[in-house]
Amino acid sequence: MHSQIQTRFELSHLEQDLHDKLSPGNISQTIQAEGTAGLKAAIAAEGRRISTALRELTCSNIAEELLGRIIRTHQRETIKMLDNVYCYINPAEAAAAENRHIKEDPRNTEIYQALKAALRHILSYIEKDLHKYLDREHQQLPESERQASAREMMADRNILWAKLKAKQVDEQLVHLVLEHIAVQCSRATLTYQAQDYTRHLQRHLLQALKSNRRKDWDKKIAAELISLNFNKRSFFTWCRRYMAREIDSYTDSTAQTSGFSWYLKALKQIPVIPKTGYKSGRPGIRKLLNSYIGVELMYLSGRHKDNPEAAVKDLKERAEKFDYKLPLNLTVDQLGLFVELFIRLDIFPVEKGKMKMTMEFFAENVSTVGRSSISAVSLNNKRRPDSRTIAWMRDKVKGIEGLLEVMEGE
Repeated sequence: MHSQIQTRFELSHLEQDLHDKLSPGNISQTIQAEGTAGLKAAIAAEGRRISTALRELTCSNIAEELLGRIIRTHQRETIKMLDNVYCYINPAEAAAAENRHIKEDPRNTEIYQALKAALRHILSYIEKDLHKYLDREHQQLPESERQASAREMMADRNILWAKLKAKQVDEQLVHLVLEHIAVQCSRATLTYQAQDYTRHLQRHLLQALKSNRRKDWDKKIAAELISLNFNKRSFFTWCRRYMAREIDSYTDSTAQTSGFSWYLKALKQIPVIPKTGYKSGRPGIRKLLNSYIGVELMYLSGRHKDNPEAAVKDLKERAEKFDYKLPLNLTVDQLGLFVELFIRLDIFPVEKGKMKMTMEFFAENVSTVGRSSISAVSLNNKRRPDSRTIAWMRDKVKGIEGLLEVMEGE
C-alpha cells in the first residue's frame, strides 16, 4: 500500500521562482509585469498550499521512515531558501553594490519579505507540528534565527554572569560556563540541538540561582551542570581538579578514601535529565567522573596497603594527567592530511555518515604542535591540504621508504 502513495517535492514552485523570476537580477521586471499585490498573494497562497500538502501527507498511509525523510528534506530546503532571501535583503559587502537596486525600490524588499513570511510559515508548521521528524542534531538554524538567538543568549549570559559573581562561584567554573555560551553565540552556523541545549542550560542555571539560601555554590552549580550532562572536556577537568584539591588536603588515607566515596554517592543522587547533553557522542559527565573516582579509589587502596596512616600528596597532579591526549609532533594541517590519506587508503575505514564522529575522535584524543586542543571542524577543513603540506608529506614518505629498507636488513 505504501508504494501507491505519490510523494513530491512541494517546494519546487517556490524554489524555481526564487532562482528565476524573483532572483536579484529579475525581480524588478517581474514586479513590473505581474504587480506587487498579485505576487504577494500568489506567494502567500503557495506557502499555505505547501503546509496543507505536508499535513495531508502525515495523514496518509505512508511508512514513518519515508515520511521522516520527506519532512527533513523540506525542512532543510526551506532553510536554504530562507537563507537566500536573507542574503538578498541583507547582502554582504561584496554583493551590496551589485544588488543595490533591491533596496532602491521598496517593492523589491516588500516581495522578499512576503517570500520570507511564506517560508517562515512552512518552517514553523514543520517545527511545531512535525517536530518528531526533525533533524535537530545536524540541521543548521536559518541565519536570521541564528543571529536573533545569539543576541538573546548573550543578553541572558550577562544576567547569568552577574548572578554567578554575586554568589561568589569559583572563577574558573564561571569562565568555562560563560565561554561555552559565548562560543555558541559566535559560531557562523548553529544546529537546532546546540541552540536548544545552550538555552536550556542558561534557563536551568538562572532558575537555580534564584535561591538566596546559603549553600556551597561551587558544588551547587557543578551539580546542576552534571544534571544537564555538561559533558565538556573543560568541565570534566574542573571537577577532577576540584575534588583532588579538596581531598589532597586531608591528612590520612581514611579521610581521603571517605572523601572520594562521598563524591561517588553524591553523583548517584544527582538526577540527570534524560536525552540531554553537550555532546551526544561523548560519554556522560557522570560516567566520566565515576570512572575517575573509581581509578583514584583503587590507587589509594594500593598505595596504603603497607602504610594505611599515610596520606597521598599527588592527587592534584594525577587529576591533571587523568585526561590524557596523545601528543603528536604534527601541525593541524599535517594531521589533517595524514588522516585524509589513511581514510582514502581505507586504513581508517569510515562508514557513511560517520565522518563527523571520526574527526571528533581525533580532536578529542590527540594534541598537535603548539595546540593542546583542536576542533573537529578545523581538522576536517585541513583534509584539503595546501601545496606546502603535500610537499612535507612527500618528504615523510621518502623517509618511511628509507626506514623500511633499514628494517628489512635488521
